[in-house]
Amino acid sequence: MNTSKRKKLSVYVLTTSVIVCLSLLYYQTVPILVTAWNTNPDYSHGYIIPFISLYMIWYALGHMTTSDIHPSNWGLIPLILGVVIQVAAVVGSEHFLQGVSIIVVLWGLSFYLGGAKIASRLVLPISYLIFMIPLPSIIWNKFSFILKLYATDVAVYLLALTGQIALMQEGNIIHLSVGSLEVADACSGLRSLISMLALGVLLAFISRYALWKKYLLVFLAIPIAMAANILRLMILVVLADRYGISIAESFMHTLSGVLVFAVGFLLLIGVQSFLIFHYKHG
Repeated sequence: MNTSKRKKLSVYVLTTSVIVCLSLLYYQTVPILVTAWNTNPDYSHGYIIPFISLYMIWYALGHMTTSDIHPSNWGLIPLILGVVIQVAAVVGSEHFLQGVSIIVVLWGLSFYLGGAKIASRLVLPISYLIFMIPLPSIIWNKFSFILKLYATDVAVYLLALTGQIALMQEGNIIHLSVGSLEVADACSGLRSLISMLALGVLLAFISRYALWKKYLLVFLAIPIAMAANILRLMILVVLADRYGISIAESFMHTLSGVLVFAVGFLLLIGVQSFLIFHYKHG
């Protein structure tokens, strides 16, 4: 067997071994993630995150050659750490840490098999998988509650300024002349915030302008998502005041979410286009 065939065979064996080991290590974790994507509307985007991550990996390695590959035993440290996290998380039934373990193990593998240069290129593409991992309920509920109250406060304040609607706020409940409208967790904006951050990170990653502009784009995804959600809440309150509380709980609730996300998406694209224009002409 010549040298070329030996190298190909070793690559096949190594690839197969890695796939088998990962399958054995995460055969319980992957179904848990898929179930969360199916049952939790806040993470229905989970299915597309791995594909985006793969695209980012392909993009990051696009200009690299085999000469850039220098396997390093230092990669065993994060690799072993990831395995330990996975074992502890499975024993403790901690689903979030099981998901985090996937990220640590994959990056450790990239470091061990490809070396420091490859691993440094893949930090962000692999870390991007964090967007597919549901946050622990205690953390999600805490942030959701804070954002829900903030969105309610701002929406009521802005609507009161118009003087067109008689309303009164009590926590996350908005009292109208036709009834009371409760701002539920689905209207907290946390779902759109995570989606906008994921989009902002992707756009910043594939853009060629200065690093500070990349950070700015990701940062601006936060107020854009919050503003879009407040706009959605204001629209629902106006509709409820004119057509009854039931309209806010009908298909309009879902439709307004889609439309406002589209607005946020266009605003984020607009910011990126401005930064690209400034990059070319600045």
